[in-house]
Amino acid sequence: MNESVAIKQIIEDLLSGDSEIQKTAAKACYNMKDPSLIPYLKGACKSDNTGVRYFAKKSLFHILESLRKTDDHDLEKIKSLTEKKIYDMILNGDSDELLLAIRAIKQERKVNNQILDALCNVLKKEENEYVISNIISVFSMFSYKKVYPLLIDKLRYKDLRVVANTIEALQYYKSSKTIFILTQFLKHKDNRIKANALSVLMKFSVEGIQKQLVKMLHNGKLWEMDSALYAMIQIDPVVFESEFEWVLTNESDEAIIQKAIDGLQKCKTETAR
Repeated sequence: MNESVAIKQIIEDLLSGDSEIQKTAAKACYNMKDPSLIPYLKGACKSDNTGVRYFAKKSLFHILESLRKTDDHDLEKIKSLTEKKIYDMILNGDSDELLLAIRAIKQERKVNNQILDALCNVLKKEENEYVISNIISVFSMFSYKKVYPLLIDKLRYKDLRVVANTIEALQYYKSSKTIFILTQFLKHKDNRIKANALSVLMKFSVEGIQKQLVKMLHNGKLWEMDSALYAMIQIDPVVFESEFEWVLTNESDEAIIQKAIDGLQKCKTETAR
């Protein structure tokens, strides 16, 4: 079967409505770099089935990253942007310029209060969920008190990626209100949302959260294990070193094993400091 026929079959499978067929197709997309798959994977990311969403998101991110890495022109442009130019792009640019400005902020750490204030203003009126999730991802890297009420509002957003990014951004705003709100997400059906809530609550030193994260890792569902490992690496890999070793002994999935290896490597980096 040539590649064009294979891609056509995968697209048909992603649209099939059968969750097992969709899951297999979404998983197969991981090793492909064809941009024609992107809209179909985005559709699969909204599936009611957790497994379909997990593999679709994973493959979509991998394809987008591979395409991004080949865009040398954008990389050079990002490096050349000044903070003033980034501010102007946020204020006056179209969606593509706004997203490029966000990449510059995240990759080059070119940011100031004026830029963060401009992003807050865009966030108030922006309707594109992809743009919204990217703006919020900036606030998961930088604390800025003015964005807090906007983040609380976005927790009610229909797009799960927006909600997950919002929870991650709340890590800078420990309060009884934030803790109460985040505990409501611990039983959420989406693995990333649940893992992000656990991660932030553990950073807030909320009792019992570490045990819940370990339980999530051990439940045998790949998508929950993946999210739990991600959260463990982000929180404090040294605390979870024995869990990474447990994965290497007990699991066979290559992606899960690689994430555990990443965790152990980060442990070595942390202990060497």
